[in-house]
Amino acid sequence: MVIKIGYVITNKKNTKYKFILPFWKKNLKYKNIQLKIKSNFFHDSRKEFLQNFIVLVKFNCKQKKYNLIKILY
Repeated sequence: MVIKIGYVITNKKNTKYKFILPFWKKNLKYKNIQLKIKSNFFHDSRKEFLQNFIVLVKFNCKQKKYNLIKILY
């Protein structure tokens, strides 16, 4: 069980970042969520077309998916 705080990043022009985390749904499971730490995000040249949420997620080893615990921002 891995618990992380990070950014879920989406990029409309690049399918690498294709996971958007809806803030209105509490218990959805997401596969392959892309996380970045805060310091790296602000130095990312692609930030102008990225959308981000600060979230707390837990990795479920059995299902190999991330479970959303809480939206922090």
